[in-house]
Amino acid sequence: MFSLRWGVISPLGAGWTRFDRATNRVLALSALHDVDESLARRAATLRTQVQRSRAVSAVDAVVVALAERWPDSQIVTSDPDDIDVLADCAESRIRTVRV
Repeated sequence: MFSLRWGVISPLGAGWTRFDRATNRVLALSALHDVDESLARRAATLRTQVQRSRAVSAVDAVVVALAERWPDSQIVTSDPDDIDVLADCAESRIRTVRV
């Protein structure tokens, strides 16, 4: 099962039919998570632990903060650089997988 949050998947539904079909397949297998205060605060803490925090996306920080909640999480991304930097600050082991 995948864990996603709306801010992460919202760019995917851009009205491109061939991509929307794939997006809908992933969503059918996914658990969606709201960003509550504790998750937002943890994401902010992760961003401040990174030296180049202004360059790191808040969305990436939320993804890593959510992944921290499960031991040995994997984050699948096409741009692992910021995720890797944030994951190094995480309290649990997080592995990034480049696609």
